[in-house]
Amino acid sequence: MFKKRYRITLLFNANKVYDRQVVEGVGEYLQASQSDWDIFIEEDFRCRIDNIKDWLGDGVIADFDDRNIEQLLRNVQVPLVGVGGSYHREADYPPVHYIATDNHALVEAAFMHLKEKGLNRFAFYGLPAEGGSVGRRNVNRLSASWWRRNSIKGWCIRGWKPRRRTGNTPRIAWRTGCRLCPSRPGL
Repeated sequence: MFKKRYRITLLFNANKVYDRQVVEGVGEYLQASQSDWDIFIEEDFRCRIDNIKDWLGDGVIADFDDRNIEQLLRNVQVPLVGVGGSYHREADYPPVHYIATDNHALVEAAFMHLKEKGLNRFAFYGLPAEGGSVGRRNVNRLSASWWRRNSIKGWCIRGWKPRRRTGNTPRIAWRTGCRLCPSRPGL
């Protein structure tokens, strides 16, 4: 008798470095564990989302930092593993098996790397939390709280995407300690 070969669908954006690293990690796991999986990676699954439930295979590993993917996979009838950033509150985690990055360790490692390189003035630049991914909101919150907890002074900068119609829309809102600065600070 032959054992069943499982067909696993990976839903990640291959244009993002982190997503490519997750796919690479799945490949390393398959090689190390000698699992009998067939991996399906759709080049651009967003073009075929109307019938997504028809081609998921026996299980899915997906980028849950992308709210659209999370919504598309709601109520699917196959095993599902979400991968993404960690959440500020335990209740915010999605109701699936979930692999989360350790955002505290990421912020700490980035800070220590810069400090070891001789930098002693710091800034965090990120897109605004409103309307962004869950990961973006949590990294913004984490960075500000980590700085306060470790008594680190620095700039917290939130950028905005410019509007197409007007050339004078501000691209950056300058903030310090998460309070709006009256003018652009010199860094």
